[in-house]
Amino acid sequence: MKRVIIFSVVTAIFVGTLCMSAFAADLPFTDVKKGAWYEDAVETVYTEGIMEGKAEGKFEPNSPMTRAELVTVLCRLSGDDADGKGETLSFADTKKSAWYADFVAWAAESGIVAGYEDNTFKPNAPVLRCELAKMFVTFLEYMEITEKGTALVDSFADADSFPKWAAEYIESLRETGLMGGDDAGKFKPKSNASRAEIATVITRLLPLMEEEEPPETGKPAIDTSFVRWNPSVILEKLVPQEPFDSTNEVFPFDINWRLYVPDDYDPEKKYPVLLFLHGAGEIGTNNTSQLNNMSLHLFNQSGSSIRDTICIFPQTPIGWWDTQTLYELMEHVASLYSTDTDRYYIMGLSMGGHGTWHMIAEYPEYFAAAIPICGAGDSLAAPSLSHMPIYIVHGAKDDTVSVECSRRMSTALKSAGNTVFIYEELPNYGHNAWDHVSQNKEIMIWLFEQTNQAKK
Repeated sequence: MKRVIIFSVVTAIFVGTLCMSAFAADLPFTDVKKGAWYEDAVETVYTEGIMEGKAEGKFEPNSPMTRAELVTVLCRLSGDDADGKGETLSFADTKKSAWYADFVAWAAESGIVAGYEDNTFKPNAPVLRCELAKMFVTFLEYMEITEKGTALVDSFADADSFPKWAAEYIESLRETGLMGGDDAGKFKPKSNASRAEIATVITRLLPLMEEEEPPETGKPAIDTSFVRWNPSVILEKLVPQEPFDSTNEVFPFDINWRLYVPDDYDPEKKYPVLLFLHGAGEIGTNNTSQLNNMSLHLFNQSGSSIRDTICIFPQTPIGWWDTQTLYELMEHVASLYSTDTDRYYIMGLSMGGHGTWHMIAEYPEYFAAAIPICGAGDSLAAPSLSHMPIYIVHGAKDDTVSVECSRRMSTALKSAGNTVFIYEELPNYGHNAWDHVSQNKEIMIWLFEQTNQAKK
């Protein structure tokens, strides 16, 4: 049966509060109020890596979800690998280079979407509730899920207003128990589906996707070559360390940090090292918030080498990163483990993107490559970085850190003769450009392929 290809979020729902992990106790969203009708649903989809925030520190529960975002979520739920499918796209308004291309192609190939009569998909259009009904019902068919929950209403008061093409899907969704009506019993098919509503539908869907045992004979139904980790597993593997005390007198703070060491660590081998710098929304001392935005997805990228890399996740207690402290922390790790000095990497988002630029400017011969995400650097440092592979990512609609910051650094690097940097500007993203990196494992594959050119 198709539905055995479900990743760990499904089983995690049924093992109790332990799998809700420390993420649940420290959600980063300031707009998810305690006691809100959608609070539990947001907690579930976030902690299990199904949905993420929008702007830094915001979930935007009442905002609509785009069509591209919804098919991305459905692909995650399916457990399918969509990588490379974007090459088959034929929708007139969907570029093969777009971040969502693989997911849209997967949805079209799976029969979950068909596009519009003019051969467009409208990836950035908000999902209407009638469209949501069709996508979820066809998703159930694709996954061969026949179980049903308890219907929330006997009928919808506005059934006469349903578009003819959507009536059957809306009724199926009602029967399955995934959606009810508003306080007046209306479905409102032409209204936008909010992110909170979609999160709620997903939490009702998960119990229907409970994993079945594969057959005892014949070809295994599940490919176990790559096992996804749920948040509680990642928290276990990213081990909290004793606070690190820098020698820098202008930074009189201890740094809390977590360390990941590969399970099969062998001191006879040399391991690459990745330093990850969080954004302003994760400042603090709880030694957990720095994992909120990207760690789940980075460690679940099947083609990346991150699980074979020593990874450092510090948390700064104030609103900036101290370069000397970070350097000393990396050297501390190098004194404890066998590391490959030709493969030291750094990446960061927002304030961590600033920190990434500052670190490579301060230590230009120390790192093999860097990924600054929606950050700002000093263009005067570009000549010292002319050798370094740098993958710059920024959303064109960013109203927190202007995209001009990355454009300026890109121009400076080009003028300095750097031929190995990459600048990717995302036309449909705001300040959440890190979502693009989370969803595109090719960027991390590129990172771990780099070696230190300053030492050549």
